[in-house]
Amino acid sequence: MKLLFTIQETSKALGISRARLYELLASGEVKACKLGHRTMIRAEELKRFSDSLPDLGDAGKPVDAGR
Repeated sequence: MKLLFTIQETSKALGISRARLYELLASGEVKACKLGHRTMIRAEELKRFSDSLPDLGDAGKPVDAGR
């Protein structure tokens, strides 16, 4: 089981650009660690972030969790 992902691997796994991933890192929405000079994202952080994304309803809008 892979524990750490590079920026390139993470952006590919999430289906977003590297620039967007760096925006998420800068905002603190995704947390990273350093391995030498490389920026890495832990597998559990990738799962945590993806689990935090809102589900979409039938009309393609986020589902209200209070309903």
